[in-house]
Amino acid sequence: MIHPSSLRQSRMLHPSRWLQAVWCLAGLAQTALAAATPTITLDVDASDAPRGIERAHLVMPVKPGALTLLYPKWLPGEHSADGPVGSLSGLKFVANGQTLQWHRDPENMFAFHLEIPPGASSLDVALEVLSVHDAALPNAARMSTESLAIILWNQVLLYPAAVRSDDLQVAARLKLPAGWTLATALPRAGTAADAVQFRSVSLTTLIDSPVLAGVHTRTLELGGSPPTFLHLAADSDAATPDLLTTINTPRTQ
Repeated sequence: MIHPSSLRQSRMLHPSRWLQAVWCLAGLAQTALAAATPTITLDVDASDAPRGIERAHLVMPVKPGALTLLYPKWLPGEHSADGPVGSLSGLKFVANGQTLQWHRDPENMFAFHLEIPPGASSLDVALEVLSVHDAALPNAARMSTESLAIILWNQVLLYPAAVRSDDLQVAARLKLPAGWTLATALPRAGTAADAVQFRSVSLTTLIDSPVLAGVHTRTLELGGSPPTFLHLAADSDAATPDLLTTINTPRTQ
């Protein structure tokens, strides 16, 4: 006769085997998640940034059926839903070589609805952002001069409504006016003759990593571990010493 307790013991796994099973399942879950994580390619042409014009081309994986895309509404450091959707223009959606019809949500002006045709696996999106000086919401304020610009990624993209920003990967590429250099927290993947390619990061990280670019730029190494840098841009080389003086002047209480 077999005692019930011995039967239970025979069915138990050794703790080390439980750990192996858990690690195996965790590895499979991570692999499945990585395979399922959608990646958008974002190509931004800011060569007309001094005129307040930025153009973007996105390619994103899609499936046939209804699709809702969102323009970023709530932004880091902001305390209201003030994404500059009023400056968005030139929207065009193409799948399988076919231009798609779209319509804006009647209640949420940051949402755009379209139907992906059968057989399509990717969607091309073209858009422009037009910024002006002293713009009132919901329009984009001009963040550029003839010699410098701040590129805000949230202004030049759309993203699928069904995906969390932390789970969506974006591989961005940026073209600047000739002779300009840039500074950003984004890791670079490479630099071509006319553009900089960045490594793929989450949409959350991308939007939280603006680009400072211009003709007259300077980077100061502040030390620390990991190293910390201060990036400066001005309308002329003569203005850079003034910036350094302002930074180095002690504040009075």
